Amino acid sequence: MTEKKTFTVLLSAVGNRDPFAAETGTEGSIVTLARQLQPDILFLFPTGAQPLDNISHTEENAEKTRVVIKEIFPKAEVFLRPLNLPDPTDHNRILHLLESEIASLQNTLVPSRHKTYNYHINLSSGTPQMQTCWLLLINGGRIKARAWQVRDPRWNTERCLLVETEFIEEQNKISRARRFFSAYLFKGAQDELELLAAGTYLPRRAYLAEIMANFCQVYLFWDLFQHEMALTLIRKIHDAMKRFPEFKEINYRLANQTDVLKQIVKSGARETEINLLDLYHNAVRRKNNGQFVDCLTRFRRLHEGCYNLYFHQKLEVNTAESLSKQPKWVRDSVRTQALFLGLADWRKIADQKGLKDPVPYDLETEIKKFNQQRNQSIAAHGMGSVTGEEAESAIKLARKILAAFFPEMDLDNYCFGEKALDELSGFLFQAL
Repeated sequence: MTEKKTFTVLLSAVGNRDPFAAETGTEGSIVTLARQLQPDILFLFPTGAQPLDNISHTEENAEKTRVVIKEIFPKAEVFLRPLNLPDPTDHNRILHLLESEIASLQNTLVPSRHKTYNYHINLSSGTPQMQTCWLLLINGGRIKARAWQVRDPRWNTERCLLVETEFIEEQNKISRARRFFSAYLFKGAQDELELLAAGTYLPRRAYLAEIMANFCQVYLFWDLFQHEMALTLIRKIHDAMKRFPEFKEINYRLANQTDVLKQIVKSGARETEINLLDLYHNAVRRKNNGQFVDCLTRFRRLHEGCYNLYFHQKLEVNTAESLSKQPKWVRDSVRTQALFLGLADWRKIADQKGLKDPVPYDLETEIKKFNQQRNQSIAAHGMGSVTGEEAESAIKLARKILAAFFPEMDLDNYCFGEKALDELSGFLFQAL
């Protein structure tokens, strides 16, 4: 297998002190930084010569710098890209030209399976306006590069200093990701974190952002009831995170979520207390996100699912099977041509067996009244819209239904519930 080659690429404007400072005779910032980085490729951007101007351009300095670099590193490729700058202090013009040059060279230096490129930018050559534009381009995500300051040798023994500036746009990405996560919009959070991981040159931040993007992918799968895919990915994340003792609390929560996902996947198509609790919190997230129709559809499934589990436990039947596959005593209890029995049928059967309905009369009255409204909406048999108030009513009724069937269930302390996700968000984003 061919080993992947990483090329070091140095970009720099060219100043009047390149390749050497006239007043001290010391090497300028380009040569100094090149000695430290030992680049494979250099792109030098001098100020191009202008008509009637033989003073301010730095093309000659760029050529001299190229010669010196080739003497030190004969195998290095050095490219001169003069910038058409009548005024080398014009921010708008500099930014436009450098952005165009960056796009051009990145189209040329295309990563592949066999090669990749690490970019470095020298901030210390050129005008102050050029230095500002380099930082703006890095901050804006136009190029993923390490920024360097080369300091005056008269006052610094260590001349090359890595500028580890925490760019504003990185904080913007973190802020947006956190807002998306807090609103349970996991795809939006994932996209922002992937951009952060790809754009930052802070190794720890890049690693954590990538891990957190995977968290969001897990929660997106989970939120879409793709539990098998969520379980597969969360296992990988948990294995990776176990190596970091500083994330003890996160690892504990990951272990809990992994166990719950195992239970949900194992349950398959059958209702259990854990997947009904999961369904309830999914309905809450739909309500909080303004997806009121989806909230109501989950309410109906939750109501039905509680009865299905209850009948399975008390009558030892599978309500999801067709009538022809039901026990003989069930078939003898009903008179219908339907292929499957509905909830009303099963409740009649349970009543014939003397089985007490867990739902009290007052709550049953509330549910019937609510269902009459729901039936007029797009969530059931009508075309009416669903309001936030109706979604809120659905959640309140769902809580009462779960409490009636499962008095010991802790509705508010669930590993993929709103409280747990808010706490996990704090742990994760604090690490960034």
